[in-house]
Amino acid sequence: MFLDPLFFFLNALARMVLLLILDPLNAFCLIFLLLNTFGYVLILMVIERLSRKSRLVESRVDSMKSDEAESASRPPTVSFIIPAHNEEKTIERKLKNTLTLNYPKDRLEVIVIDDGSTDKTPLILKKIQRSWFPELKVIRQSRKGKSSAENKGLQNSKGKIVVISDADVPLDSNSLRFMVEDFNDPKVGGVTCTVKASKENILTLNFDLGLRVRSLENEIDSAFGMAGSFVSFRKSIVSEIDERIFSSDADTGVRIRKMGYKVVYDPRIIAYVDKWVEGKPTSIIGFLKKSKHMFFGSISMFWRHKDMLFRNRYGIFGWVIAPRRIFFNLLSPFLFVLLSINFAIKLVENSLVVPFSLLIALFIAIGFLSRKVAPYSIISKALHMIFMYVMRYYAGFFYYFLFILQRKERRGVWRKYKI
Repeated sequence: MFLDPLFFFLNALARMVLLLILDPLNAFCLIFLLLNTFGYVLILMVIERLSRKSRLVESRVDSMKSDEAESASRPPTVSFIIPAHNEEKTIERKLKNTLTLNYPKDRLEVIVIDDGSTDKTPLILKKIQRSWFPELKVIRQSRKGKSSAENKGLQNSKGKIVVISDADVPLDSNSLRFMVEDFNDPKVGGVTCTVKASKENILTLNFDLGLRVRSLENEIDSAFGMAGSFVSFRKSIVSEIDERIFSSDADTGVRIRKMGYKVVYDPRIIAYVDKWVEGKPTSIIGFLKKSKHMFFGSISMFWRHKDMLFRNRYGIFGWVIAPRRIFFNLLSPFLFVLLSINFAIKLVENSLVVPFSLLIALFIAIGFLSRKVAPYSIISKALHMIFMYVMRYYAGFFYYFLFILQRKERRGVWRKYKI
């Protein structure tokens, strides 16, 4: 008696799998989505393995050049810019963390841009200037947004190298020293960090995969974009942040690669994204709200940098990295919704709606129980990540329509930045 329902369920499961792989539309969408996620990592690993020998030779030569350059010159002046809006809980800790960075203080310029804070941030900054950091440069402006604050800092900076770092994220003490080592290579135009999150963070596994991807991109050609926790570049090649663009940190990194320089992902530079501020985000709702910014940024990136796609002048970046990051990511929500609709039709036609509903209920139940019993296990994180991908695709599809229908959401996105 017990085996009959089991055989029925296994038979239904086998039929659902066949519907996915034998139906041409379902198979195409599924293969595309897999290639755009885990398949992309495998593709990068293959390319990295094939090019490893030539890169080892290059790294030895570059290392020799870097050592010579480091010994022949003084450390460059670094302008450390901190955009701040209502950061009363973290700004003092951020400045103390900045002063503990292992870098000559006479070569470090620290600038805080108070972007129209309405809490105690201005009072705290005045107190800090009076009591223990008189060299701190504080610039105040009315509320104009993070990119505007970054530009204000750029306009008032003196350093050859500029670092922009979030006010609520501490950095490892050797971050600036490692960054300067990277900039000893004249081919390097930007440097970014690794992101560390607590084990409670719902995106921990996603962070780990993202850092693996960024590491492979870095080894093969250039990391795509930069993390907002630590954005650094040569001021001589980036003199302005575009204020009318979503995801300006990623956009700046792509612009740097477009100009023929490389963006280096340095895993030694560590930003602890939720050490002071819990979560980022702490819930699925928070993640979906953050996804709006990410998807609008994808539209912006495609429109502004589509001329990089499949161009020999950009090497592997133009043929592999940019297409996936700029174009394929943009298509994923549409194809996932198309897969969902077509698969649902096939389920109805084959009387498989009930078994599929039971399968989804089982997946959610196992995921929920694993989060309660073993929340930090790889199985729990993997199930949660799959669930988050599904939610993210549906949210992205909705946000795309929101972007099209609401004019105010399209501010400046269609403007193409001139290099």
